[in-house]
Order: sequence, then C-alpha cells, then structure tokens
Amino acid sequence: MGMNFVESLFRWLHVVAGIVWIGHLYFFNFVNGPFQTTIDGDTKRKVNPELLPRALFWFRWGAAFTWVTGVFLLLMVYYHGRQAFEGPEGNWNAGALVMIALTFLGVFVYDIIYRSVLTAPAAGFWGGLALSAAMVFAYDYVAGFGFRGYSIHLAGLFGSIMAYNVWFQIWPAQQQI
Repeated sequence: MGMNFVESLFRWLHVVAGIVWIGHLYFFNFVNGPFQTTIDGDTKRKVNPELLPRALFWFRWGAAFTWVTGVFLLLMVYYHGRQAFEGPEGNWNAGALVMIALTFLGVFVYDIIYRSVLTAPAAGFWGGLALSAAMVFAYDYVAGFGFRGYSIHLAGLFGSIMAYNVWFQIWPAQQQI
C-alpha cells in the first residue's frame, strides 16, 4: 500500500512538473517569441528584465523536476518492480546494466554527435531517428527488455537529452543575452 502511494505521488509530480516545463516551452516559442518582434527597444528594456528571468526560472526547474521524478519512477516501477523485463525469465545481466548506463550517458554521446555530424535540421532528424532505432534494438536484444522496458528507457533517454539541453545549452545562452 505504501509503495503504491509513493508511486502515485511521483506520477502526479512528474505530470505536473512536465506541464510546467512544456507550458513554458510553448510560452517561449509561441507567445514570447512573436511578441518580442512587435515591441520597441524601450519596452523590451522595461518588460524583459521582469518577465524573462521569472519565466526561465520555472522553465528550467520544471525540466529538472520532470527529469528527477521520472528517474524516481524508473527506479520504483521498472527496477524495484522488475517491470523492465518481459516475463519472469527477465534477468539483470551485463547487457541490461550497460543499456541503463547508456540511457543516462547517451546524452553526452548524442550531444557530441549532434554538434559534429548532425548540424543540419534534416540530418538531425534522420540521424536522431536512426539512433533511436538502434537504441530500441539494443534495449531489446542486448538488455533483454520487454516492450514497456525499452519504451520507458527510450523516453528516459529523450527526457535526459531535453533536460540537458535546457540546463547546459538554453540556460547558458540566455544568461549571455
């Protein structure tokens, strides 16, 4: 009973943090971006120092809390609850441990590849698609994860890449502006 409550709590926290994060992403892309092109320099100097630091605070911490609660859910449901594997024959082996490490370290691999080879938008899309397919194959055949296991680990990889980009790409660029 206690574990179900904790799991439910973290699911709700994950969803709420995700809404805060993605809501602010939409705000920046669809509201603030077009709005900034319509205001004059004096208005920007007055509005932006008040508005943008507050919005960026919630954007970056929404990303952090979404990622942290997602990792806790992964630990509770898929590792502690052993739902990463399909059927009772699923086992923790070296392949599974390597793929779990790659889920969280893949952020750095992706960043290096994206900066060096996949710089054009079309190349980034097709390269990201190919890398995702390779990860699904490895989650299935190297780690022995079932459908739910490799789906959630791929989502964890995507979430890690997105949170990394917020904290280590977007935020430093915003501080320079």
